[in-house]
Amino acid sequence: MRVVINRRYGGFGLSEEAIAWLRERGWKHCDCPEDAPRHDPLLIKCVETLGEKANGEHAKLSIEDAGNAYTIHEHDGKERVEYAGGDAIAITEEEVEQRIAEAVTAERAAFRVKIEQERAEWNAVLGARYAANYEAPSVLSELLAWIEARSKEEASR
Repeated sequence: MRVVINRRYGGFGLSEEAIAWLRERGWKHCDCPEDAPRHDPLLIKCVETLGEKANGEHAKLSIEDAGNAYTIHEHDGKERVEYAGGDAIAITEEEVEQRIAEAVTAERAAFRVKIEQERAEWNAVLGARYAANYEAPSVLSELLAWIEARSKEEASR
């Protein structure tokens, strides 16, 4: 795994040009780049592409190999990376929460699609039945209300 670290006293930071480059590519950490995972592929690509132009005011950014797990040690802003060994990968709690949220959102979207398909099928079946038999629309209304309640219940999870 490759990581970006600061090799100068003063602290990790990105230039305005680097922030603009990352923002154009949809990077999620533009507001607080110091909190970004240092192994972020887009951050690494930015430093590779811009070179010294990626450096913030007090930074001299460098890309280092860190194995599968790493720790960044800092003293007065100057950093060094330490290989932690093992098969673990470095991931922040924020990244875990984000990945869980993305998975839940995808599941909810799939469920909503399924509900809408069921609703369309039942509308077709019950609509045809109602039109053919002139039955009271309460059956259709009850079913649609049940589907809507189920959809809202799933959305609230």
